[in-house]
This record gives sequence, C-alpha cells and structure tokens, in this order.
Amino acid sequence: MHGFFYLVTIAVSALGTHALARRLHLSMPMRHAYPFIALMVTLFLLVDMAGIAGGWFYTPRALSSAMFPGVGPYDTGLPLEEPLLLAFLAQFLLVLSAVVNKYVKSPSRRRIAGLNHRTLLFGLAAAAVIIAAPGAIPPYTRSMLALAAAASGLAFNYFRDRRGWVTLTVFLLFTLVFDNALCSVGYFAYPESTNLHLYVLNVPIEDLIYAYSFCTIALFALSAIAASKDQAWRLFLSSRPLAWTNTLLPFLGAALATGSVEAIGPSIIPLALWWGVGYNFFLYGINDLYDTSTDALNPRKGGVEGARLMRNDARPMQWLLLGIGLVPALAAALVLPAAIGWFPLIAVGSAAIYSAPWMLRTRSIPIVDSLTSATHFLLPVASGLAFATTFNGSWLPTLLAFFLWNMANHILGAIQDISADRRSGIATTATWIGARAAGFASLALYGAAALALVMSGDLLVRIAAILPFVSALNVYPILVSRNPVRDARSAWHRFLMLNVPLGAGAAMLLIQSWQ
Repeated sequence: MHGFFYLVTIAVSALGTHALARRLHLSMPMRHAYPFIALMVTLFLLVDMAGIAGGWFYTPRALSSAMFPGVGPYDTGLPLEEPLLLAFLAQFLLVLSAVVNKYVKSPSRRRIAGLNHRTLLFGLAAAAVIIAAPGAIPPYTRSMLALAAAASGLAFNYFRDRRGWVTLTVFLLFTLVFDNALCSVGYFAYPESTNLHLYVLNVPIEDLIYAYSFCTIALFALSAIAASKDQAWRLFLSSRPLAWTNTLLPFLGAALATGSVEAIGPSIIPLALWWGVGYNFFLYGINDLYDTSTDALNPRKGGVEGARLMRNDARPMQWLLLGIGLVPALAAALVLPAAIGWFPLIAVGSAAIYSAPWMLRTRSIPIVDSLTSATHFLLPVASGLAFATTFNGSWLPTLLAFFLWNMANHILGAIQDISADRRSGIATTATWIGARAAGFASLALYGAAALALVMSGDLLVRIAAILPFVSALNVYPILVSRNPVRDARSAWHRFLMLNVPLGAGAAMLLIQSWQ
C-alpha cells in the first residue's frame, strides 16, 4: 500500500509540475526534453544500482509496490518507483531551470554554457584521488564525493552564472523536504556503517551530495542541449535516448532474476551500461547511417524518434559505431564467460544484418524485417538470462510472448513510415501488405503474445497477458480509420507513452515469476 501511494505521489507531482510549466508559459521542445530525461534516468539508475549492490541504502520490500530482484546485502533490489522518481526529478529540474532563466536576471557577459576542459580534468583527477585515497571514509560518502567532484569539473562554467546557484539552492531545498518525508516513513534506509552519520533532520549528508551531483550534471546537460544544434546533437539523437531503458532494464531484470549475478560481480555495471547506451548507439546509429535517403523524407525524424544525419556525419558516426558499439562487444566476448560474453557481439551482428547494405539489410525484406527487429530486443533479455547456470523451460512462454510483442511493435511503427519508405524504394512488411492489413497483422501478433502468456502455468505470467491486450486496443483505431497511415502516427505516439508503464508492469510480473 505504501508503494501505491508513493507511485500516486510521483504521478501527482509530475502532473503538477507540468501544469505549472503550462501556466507560466514555459516550454522546451520535446525533442530536447525526452533525451534529457532519458539521459538523467539512465545515469542515476546506474548510481542507484551500485548503491543497492554496495549496501549504501535500500528500500524495504514491504514499502515498495514492486522490486527488481537485487544482489545487495539487505535482500532488496531496485524499486519500481525509482526510475519514475528519477524521471520526475529530471522533469522538475527542467521546469525549475526554465523558471529561473525567465525570472532571474544575470549579466549577459558571463559565459554559462560550454565545457571547460581544464576543470573537467581537475574534477576527474579529484574523483580518482577520492576513490583511491586510503582512510576510513565510508563507501557511500567516498562514492558521492567522487561523483560530486567529477560533476563540478563538468559543469564549472555553468556556476559562473548566478542562475546556476539559484537553481541548485532551490533543488537542494526541495530535496531536503522530499527526502525527509520519505525517510520519516522508512522508504529510504541508510546503514550507519556506510555513511558519516551527519544528518539534516532525517537525511544523511550524502543524500544532499547526491542531489548536488544530479542537479549539476543536469544543468550542464541542459545548457549543452540548448547550445547543440549541430553534429554532436544529431549523433546523440541517433541513439534514441528515449529507448535506452527498453534494453537496459530487460537485461538487468533478467540477469537479477536468475540470482546468479554474483558470478560476474562488478562487471555487471559496465555490461548494463553497454546494453543501455552502447548497444542503442550501434543499433540505431547504423540504421540512421544507411537510411539517410528515407529519413530525409520522413517528417518524424530529427527528434527523439531518430536523427536526420547529414553527409558530414558519416565519418564521426562510423567511429562511434566502432568505439561505443563494436570494440566493447569484442572485449566482452574475450573477457567474460562464454555464455554471457558472446551476446553483445551477436547483438552487434544482428544490428548490422538489419541495416547495413554490405550485410543482408533485412530492413528492406518484408516479414524478415519484423523478425530481425524483434530479435534486437530479445537479445538483452537472453543475455541477462545467460547468468543462470541452467536454462529454465518455464521462461519459454514469456520469451515467445516478448518476441511476438516486439514484432507487433515493429509493424505498427512501419505503418506510419509507408509514404517515406515507398518514395525511397524501401520494402517493408507494411509497404508490402498495406497499412490496414499491417494493422491487422500487428493486432494478431499482440493477440498471439497474450495467448502465449495465458497458456503458461504460472499465475503471474497469465496476469501479464493483460499488457499485450492493452497494446492491441491501441491498434484498433487503425483498423476502422479512413486514413490508417495518419492514425498509425497517433497510435505510435500512444505506444511511446504506454511503453514505460506497460514495460515496468510486465517486468515486475515476469521477474517475480522467474525467480
């Protein structure tokens, strides 16, 4: 019950923040806001995972509505509410920064954006010294001080402007109120052996350092985004930041559900980071690299749904694909146990098969395009399950349903691109059978996914069948529309909004059944 009220509180707070932004006529383009929120959620989910694994803090199971299985010393994992809380904090900072920029005046001669390389190097060096320095500094304190040092070096230029200090002060005051309320009901617990025992009411000083780092990194990201209208921003958007959690959380959930993550230890963190960020850079980057002709004709490109790359972006993108995608995948294959380490390399190969003309380019082969796309999202789950010492047959209905669900998603997304794909001469399942027939195919696949879950012997898996059914309802307007391509666009927007809550609900139900 506590977890339910906490979820409601986050939702009400997010709606209230959105209403405030509208009332004050504040706006930031969604193509900027969504990547910013995705970036902050991903970065600090990794910090929270490290904190739970290290026993710096935890949430009692009884106070969470649902929880990813964890490997920490207190038999707790990542609460379902945590990604939603981080998303709300990023949204709040987005609005707060806009309010401060609108109402707080600052000398125009001061430079507030840009990266100071000397202060960044100093901050990173200070962070390394803090981590490596001998002494009796507790682990939570040491880690937060190192994070704050690196964040300070990154955002040094921003704090030469008074608006940065005003934003930071308000955010820290908000953190004090919010965290004290949560700590008073026991939602956050802090073992005394991991911190300095310095509290502001109920909140340890380390939490304020955490909030300082979050705010500092966010302010730098916002200033960089606002100033980025060129190549760096296009390359960043090519990774689809909104989709990072679609591969990160399934991998982590599956890995933690096996109960065997201890076999690999701290390596789970860089591996999770690759599945969340590096894999998406390769998966979508190689697609954008070889789809420049059709993307130029596609009105939905150039924002959170994909970059519209220019000719001079090709070489930097190739280096990104190599350095962020392929090289870490090769390293994983060489360093990690075979059952775990080969999956990143297989995923890179699958992405190349889908997009690259020097491979099969299944992106242009009807039916095969949807099969390959579904494989892209099944691989992170399979990689997480590879932590198990033996394969459990009860996983099969869930894996089949997940595969069918992703096929349906791909066909739904392809319907809205029919016009651009046909003008570019690209054949897809949707261009081959037509918009309305593709809608029926998507509906049938959602139904098949629900059926696969219903036929499982596990109650929680059968309950999860509700989720593809909700996705199927989203397709219905396409089937009865006079303009199915136009309504497919609306359905895709609804899918993007439903993706996070449906995915979180499915993950909680399925992980609990897998344990």
